[in-house]
Amino acid sequence: MTTPTLNWFHWTIDNYIITFHISSDARAICIINLYQTGKRVADIMFFANGTGTHDYNVCGTNTLNPWASLTLHMEELPNIIDLLRNEKPIYLHVPWGKPSGFRPTLTTSQEPVGENETSNP
Repeated sequence: MTTPTLNWFHWTIDNYIITFHISSDARAICIINLYQTGKRVADIMFFANGTGTHDYNVCGTNTLNPWASLTLHMEELPNIIDLLRNEKPIYLHVPWGKPSGFRPTLTTSQEPVGENETSNP
């Protein structure tokens, strides 16, 4: 029996835009657009805590030009902003076709323990 190959989309995130919606009737409270070399490759939409579900979709006209749409809760926004502001490089990995047990990931590269930490003697 062979195991099907899991297809992933991978992007290196080098820029982002954060938009907060002021209107009380806005579906998403905040949206972060993620970019790779000037091209928007993903949107992360944040909803009020306790509303909506974590989900994602891969969109686009074909697999050669995809982009991802992810939804999270507002309580996760500070962690995502911290990652975008303080880490480099940042990678977004999104599985194609929502295979069971696999979720999108936003990651850093391998880093040494205690990087940029100072110690007091």
